[in-house]
Amino acid sequence: MLPALFYVFMEQWHKGTLPYEYQDGILDAPAVHAMFESADPIAAYASDKALFGDLTERDDFAALLREKIAAVHTLIN
Repeated sequence: MLPALFYVFMEQWHKGTLPYEYQDGILDAPAVHAMFESADPIAAYASDKALFGDLTERDDFAALLREKIAAVHTLIN
């Protein structure tokens, strides 16, 4: 669930809807914006080896991540 929560948090940051200015010294802001502007941001996120290592090679990981991201959206909307 934590990766889904982080995804939704960063999605809100990307949209400019956080109620404060998010500061992260190592965040590659252009790369994160590009991910969210891609055709399938969840697929791009799930394929990030720096974040998820060998999980990126498992099809079930991306599917589970989609399910959990949808659950987070349900919780906050």
